Amino acid sequence: DVAKLVTDLGAFPAVLTLVLASSAQLALRRHWYEVAALTLGFVLVYAAVHPAKNATDRPRPGDPLVHADGPAFPSAHAAYSTAWVAVAVVIARVVPGIASRAALVGGALALAAAIGLSRISLRVHYWSDVAGGWGLGAGIFGLCAVIALIVAYLRNNGPRPADDRPPAARMR
Repeated sequence: DVAKLVTDLGAFPAVLTLVLASSAQLALRRHWYEVAALTLGFVLVYAAVHPAKNATDRPRPGDPLVHADGPAFPSAHAAYSTAWVAVAVVIARVVPGIASRAALVGGALALAAAIGLSRISLRVHYWSDVAGGWGLGAGIFGLCAVIALIVAYLRNNGPRPADDRPPAARMR
């Protein structure tokens, strides 16, 4: 029963609610780069999981404890669970204190791990399915974060003020 509860935190509706609520709060505070990274990241994770499942067409383990449809690799729940970590990293940027930040991100990592391990304990995925889902989600969210950081840096790196000194004085 606990594994079913934990696994539901990695289901699409739960993670979609998390991403939308977090993005709405970030938008209210005008953190547009973070909104873009989170929402685009989640859309790309969702868009990548199902073609990857269909391309590998790996069968699920026998005798599952819960019903699951479709191919096993990569685990969609594990891929979606990386959104908890992405949201925690964004929130950690505004939380004061390194201990609070570490606890927030560490808790999100523990939750993502628990979601993935619950899929294994419910016998609907193998370890490699879960690891593949985590890798897919972390890679996509990481790429979106890097792009957002680069765009933010380039957009905020405006022209330098004009140097009114004579050319000889600039050379010194």
